[in-house]
Amino acid sequence: MNIEELYKLAKGFLLEPREEKSFSSHLQSLLGGYLEAFMDIDDACFKDGSIGKDSLKGEIEEISRRIIDCLDLYSRAKLDECISLMRDILNLDVFCTYVLDTEDVWYRSRMVDGKERVLKAKDMFHVPFELVRKIGNNRFSISGYPCLYLSNTIWACWEEMKEPGMEDFCTSLLKPTREIELLDLRLPNVAYNQEVEMVLCSLPLIIACSIEVEFPDDPFKPEYAIPQIVMLALVNHPRFQGCSFTSTKKIDNFDWPDDLLTNIAMPVRCISETGLCPKLSDYFQITDSINYKYEVLKCKIASIRRARKADIDEMFGGPHVEESIYEDYEGSIFGQMEKILKRDYEPKRIE
Repeated sequence: MNIEELYKLAKGFLLEPREEKSFSSHLQSLLGGYLEAFMDIDDACFKDGSIGKDSLKGEIEEISRRIIDCLDLYSRAKLDECISLMRDILNLDVFCTYVLDTEDVWYRSRMVDGKERVLKAKDMFHVPFELVRKIGNNRFSISGYPCLYLSNTIWACWEEMKEPGMEDFCTSLLKPTREIELLDLRLPNVAYNQEVEMVLCSLPLIIACSIEVEFPDDPFKPEYAIPQIVMLALVNHPRFQGCSFTSTKKIDNFDWPDDLLTNIAMPVRCISETGLCPKLSDYFQITDSINYKYEVLKCKIASIRRARKADIDEMFGGPHVEESIYEDYEGSIFGQMEKILKRDYEPKRIE
């Protein structure tokens, strides 16, 4: 087995049926299956001078064991010990890092109602401290604790928001003001060009944070336990300012590539009674939002249906790269909205 085959197999683990097992037993089974698959990797896949397959096996076993221990502590309400153990895991210095660059472009979306249809930049950032009552539990979200959630495409924003109606959908563009280091929990891809050994050590935590929810209507979702523990461990972490992860909400209606579904989550660093976290605010510039409905009415979006390539060329002046796997996405409503934000809106610091 080569590395690419292992990566595909790891994604397949997440689709395995639970078969009435408890979540803890299911997670142990997935991590055990990953370790078995790791042992089938061809030795030639490892670089000369690497730490060696046997040593790497020990690292993976130790990380997997600690993840299960975290879940056990969580289930017994020993939250301080649980978070402390996760911090110890993250301090092992064997995990992949995702670095945000000042040239990167990110998006944040919100739903609007009432008369205010287009929101200003400051209203598109994280939930302000005076409204923390509105923050609920999600995969990387803890009730009452603000975090900044961004996506690398508007499609990813829309999927994370559970495919809301487009007429009430607003989006802003954000750009980092400096390099920002994040814990990389994206599903692996050979195109990411990460150190193989670090990806292999990261996979137990990636798997534990990426399991789909079995009962989405239930108040408590055990699949959120490990990612929420990770988020709590990242608060005031000396190195990682947050984490990146791949959306688990992709459906078969779209055949665009998974790397268009990258999300990041960054917890606030400075708590206040009102307003926004000054540290997070200093990390990004952000545009005012655009509203999908208004862009259609202004004819900046070619069609409510997917625009023809010729329409996009004429509208935005850029020739398409033929046979690009991203070409269909660029012609979609999401791709057109991204082009409008990049072309017509200037990101600025939040005052």
